[in-house]
Amino acid sequence: MKKLAIIFLGVIVVVWALSKLSGGAASAPSPNAAAEQVQAQQFAQAVAARLKTSAKWEGISVKKATKNDYQLVLTYQSAPANQAEVRRDTKAVAQAAIDELVKQGRQPAPEHIYIGVWAQKPEKGASGQALTRVYGRSVYDYNNDSIEYKAK
Repeated sequence: MKKLAIIFLGVIVVVWALSKLSGGAASAPSPNAAAEQVQAQQFAQAVAARLKTSAKWEGISVKKATKNDYQLVLTYQSAPANQAEVRRDTKAVAQAAIDELVKQGRQPAPEHIYIGVWAQKPEKGASGQALTRVYGRSVYDYNNDSIEYKAK
C-alpha cells in the first residue's frame, strides 16, 4: 500500500510539473491571440489549397494550432458514403498539413508534431437538438512517420 501511495504521489508531481511547463490550465490568453488565430486560419487555407476538394465537403477549419499541435476539422455538408471515404479524406487532409509544414521548413517527425484531422457533420438529433456527428479521424504518428486512421 505504501508503494502505491508513493507512485500516486509521483504521478501527481509529474502532472503538476507538466502543467507548469505548459503554462497551466488557467493561464491567460496570449497577448497576440488574434495574430495566432489569423495564422491558424491561413494554415487551414494553405492546407485546403493543396487538396482536390469534394462537393460533400463544407470546409476545413482549425480547432487548435500551436507550434507542435495541429488539430483540423473536415466538415461534411452531406454524409460520407462509408468509412473508406472518411479514411481517404482525413488522410488526404493530414498529408496536406504535413506537406504544408514541410514547405514551411518544419520537420514533423523529429519535432514530434501532432496532427489530427477529425471528420464530422453538423446534424440534429432525435429530439431536434443540434449535434455533431463524428465519423472518424486520422492522426499523424511522428514515431513512425505515418498517418493512421481511427474509425469513430
